[in-house]
Amino acid sequence: MNHPPYHLRVNKSVDRFLLIDLLGQLQKKFDLSEYTYYGFGGPFLEDCRLINHYFPEIRIVSIEKDLDTYKRQEFHRFTRNLYIEHIDFDDFLAGFSGAGKSIFWLDFTNFNLACFHEFMALLDAVDDYSIVRITLMANIPKYLLKDNVSTKTIKDYMIRFKEKFRPVIPSSFNESCFALPANYIRLIQDMIRVQAEKALPAAGDNVFQILNSAYYSDGTTMLSLTGIISPLSELDSVNRLFQDWPHANLDWKDPLPIDLPILSIKERLKLERLLPSIDIECQDLSSALGYKIAGDDCANLQKLDRYRYFHRYYPSFAKIII
Repeated sequence: MNHPPYHLRVNKSVDRFLLIDLLGQLQKKFDLSEYTYYGFGGPFLEDCRLINHYFPEIRIVSIEKDLDTYKRQEFHRFTRNLYIEHIDFDDFLAGFSGAGKSIFWLDFTNFNLACFHEFMALLDAVDDYSIVRITLMANIPKYLLKDNVSTKTIKDYMIRFKEKFRPVIPSSFNESCFALPANYIRLIQDMIRVQAEKALPAAGDNVFQILNSAYYSDGTTMLSLTGIISPLSELDSVNRLFQDWPHANLDWKDPLPIDLPILSIKERLKLERLLPSIDIECQDLSSALGYKIAGDDCANLQKLDRYRYFHRYYPSFAKIII
């Protein structure tokens, strides 16, 4: 099975660290040793390694249906606290007991209605105070963004899209959802919300409280959304836990963009002298470098703004000759 090199992608790495930071907030109220992490670790188990490094008390389970990838995971096993399940996620979920608090990352590499169904089934299965994160493709077809695209082309695509995803289409669905990439990403988030509210309606005992959402592209645009299963009676307490977290999204507002520049170590050292500081502007970072790292002034400042915001999570890749 072919796998994208997620372990070498800057924006994907930052997305992982957002989850780590979120769990750090969760740790202020909950004992993380009571949690089990479930994820699709991929051949190199990158997310599992991060969880184990920062929170070694969390039990880790990687779910993998592909036999060769499962064997690669066994080869890269790094701790006795890691359990690797060779099983399809649907089958795993069918036998999941939900005993104890969980942290699930549904990191899908496709985009279809089944992803939403699995998300909904999971919300019904996990225990109170479990964390559920879902990552979905959010690539709007490029031909819809062309200046000369016809109204008929957009409407035809809308009809096909609505037919395919009818159970999770939000009431706000209209042509503007396909006018800009940001609008389309927001549409995907709203579809997740529709499914979450079906699984845990506001009139019930529990709700799915969104905690964070962000989107990024390392070749393919992806949206990651994370929430917690909270008893309705404890919702205010849960929100207070995250309300001062700088990356919090507690009311389904637009997701954060993760779009960092590719920088050399020397460039990063130059910029790190100025960070972190609330007084530093993007223009200050650009002036410190003395040149643009993206095509025009606007793109350059946007990239540096994202670096300023996420610089603590920026990965370091090294080449080692053995």
